[in-house]
Order: sequence, then C-alpha cells, then structure tokens
Amino acid sequence: MRIEDRLDNDIKEQLNKIRRRKKNKKKRGPYDNVNYSDLMGINRDRYERRGGSIRRK
Repeated sequence: MRIEDRLDNDIKEQLNKIRRRKKNKKKRGPYDNVNYSDLMGINRDRYERRGGSIRRK
C-alpha cells in the first residue's frame, strides 16, 4: 500500500498544489543574460600591419 492511499483528499490536493508550483518555477542562473560571443572575443576588432603601421582589418 502506498502512503497516498491513506491520505485524505484535502491533503492530497494540498500536495498536488505544491508539486505544481515546483514544476512551474525555473531557477535562473547568474549566466543567463551573458553574451558569450563577446566574452570569447568573436566580435572584437582585428588588427594587421600595413606598411609599418597597425590598422584595423
């Protein structure tokens, strides 16, 4: 026999409400709003040497 079979209907409803709340909530990490391409340096300026001076490519 399961514990669920011995509980009252009121208590079952309360437990189901708690379960639904846990499923709906999503924890957001601290790195959700970070632009990873900027961190990795994909969009940074590239420089090259032209005639002795350094210029943007």
